[in-house]
Amino acid sequence: MVCHTLAALGILAAIESQTYGEVDPFLTSSSPVYRENYKQRDINTSFLTTPLKIDYTDTFVDQQDCKTYSQLIVTDIKNPYIIGTQITYDNTGSAGLKAKIIDVVISRSSTEPQFNATKTLAYVGAEDWSVIVTAKQDSRDVLKTVANSYLDLWSSNGSFELPWGTPCARLYESVYYTEECQPVSLNGDRYR
Repeated sequence: MVCHTLAALGILAAIESQTYGEVDPFLTSSSPVYRENYKQRDINTSFLTTPLKIDYTDTFVDQQDCKTYSQLIVTDIKNPYIIGTQITYDNTGSAGLKAKIIDVVISRSSTEPQFNATKTLAYVGAEDWSVIVTAKQDSRDVLKTVANSYLDLWSSNGSFELPWGTPCARLYESVYYTEECQPVSLNGDRYR
């Protein structure tokens, strides 16, 4: 529970930093590794120093590995963004939780051919992310395997056997795909 509560405070610090364009001291107190679109940067001159009016946030907390993942959507006409932020925490015992690694992936029209933050917000807002009853939940190992396989689509490691659900629906680059999902290779990452 300690990880859950403190990690939630950490992601709130990140969201507040992004809202006001000032990096919250909670995020820098342990001098974490900060990466933006897979490139290491100085957190004090990073995208977090860009104030944004955030229209949507959703956060998942991994209590076991003490990590958070948040999606932020900004629909500003001049500067729309979809931002994914993963924070890995180091549980330092009595000293509390410290941000160890902060990974931020920023999507915008210049990096995504079909980017449309407003359209993405409409799709995301319509999705049902209610809690799955315990009897129907997959194990942590199954979820990690599925997530890692999906993320491998963007790498060159060649592991593309994905357990797609039926019916299948996925949101990618502001397009909602509902046809039968088939494994595909995206042949690497456009940000590297």
